[in-house]
Amino acid sequence: MRTATPSDLGKIVESEIIDLRGTYEDAALVLGSEGEPSSYLGYLAQALAKQIRARGYSFSPESPLMIPLSGLSLVKNSNSPYGLIFSLIDGAELIEAPQLAHQNYYRFSIADEKGRPIADEKGNRISFTRGSGRNSGVSRFNQSGFLNLHSSSDDLCDSATSGRVVIVSSEAGAQNLASTCRN
Repeated sequence: MRTATPSDLGKIVESEIIDLRGTYEDAALVLGSEGEPSSYLGYLAQALAKQIRARGYSFSPESPLMIPLSGLSLVKNSNSPYGLIFSLIDGAELIEAPQLAHQNYYRFSIADEKGRPIADEKGNRISFTRGSGRNSGVSRFNQSGFLNLHSSSDDLCDSATSGRVVIVSSEAGAQNLASTCRN
C-alpha cells in the first residue's frame, strides 16, 4: 500500500470513484530551486537536490520536478532544523513539471497521465503555482476541496481537519483505477 500519487488523484477525480470535494490531499513535493540556504526549506531543498542530481536529474524554477510522496521517506538528520530530511526511495518517480512554473494560476479540466494539469482556458478547475519568481526551493503539491491543484505553498507542516490520506493498494489499486477510469 502507498499514498496516492498526483496521477492517482487525477484518475479518482475523472472517474468519480471517491468524492474528494471538500477535502484536500497532499500528493507530492515540487522542487524548483535549492532555495535560500538560511531558511528551513532551503536546507530540505538542498538535501533533496543533492539526491536528485546524484540520480542524473536536473531542475530549475522554469522546469521544476514533481516528486510523489510515495517516493519519499523521512530520515533522521541532526543537521536539519527539524531533525529530519526527505530521502528518495529506490525507484522514486521524478516527474518533469514545467506546467508548475507558470506564474500565479491557470485553468484546466484534466491532468495528464503523470497528474500534471493540462492548461485549458475553459477549464473548470484551477492550478495555483508559485511561479518562477519565488525562490524558497520546495513546495507542497496538493489537491484542494474544489479539486484545484496547488503547488504554491511552501508551508510543509500545514494541516487541517479537511485533509485526507488516500491510500492505494499497489496490486489491486492500479487494476481498479484502470478499469473504472474513463479514457
